[in-house]
Amino acid sequence: MRLRATTARMSWAGIACGSLMAAMALLISRPASAEMSRETSISAGSFFAAAAVCEQQEQITKGQVEPMLQQIDKHLSRNNRRWISEGYQRGKTYAAIYVPETKSWTPSTADDAECQRIQAVLDEYKAILTPPAAKEPARK
Repeated sequence: MRLRATTARMSWAGIACGSLMAAMALLISRPASAEMSRETSISAGSFFAAAAVCEQQEQITKGQVEPMLQQIDKHLSRNNRRWISEGYQRGKTYAAIYVPETKSWTPSTADDAECQRIQAVLDEYKAILTPPAAKEPARK
């Protein structure tokens, strides 16, 4: 049983990252009010809750989560906002991340290794959210 929990904890990042990154890319490329599934939205919310815990524990740079949530918010439907909020609250309350592919909650440890994986996903989100003009140096 313990091995399964450890394996799940180690694999959530890859599963969550892949599905969340695909959903986020679709959201950003579509007009406002695009829709993610309920499971993906809850997973995203729980992921951001885990990231907020990493920030609070100073495992990753503070001040990343809230601005990112605000930036993402303009791309979300009303349902997605509600589901992300639900996932965030449940993730914070139970210290867990929802994995849509397994339809289960996996414990979030907020240890150094997990927070490094979370930071890598946040960096990917930043890359998606940063407009192309801001990524390239100005040309003369």
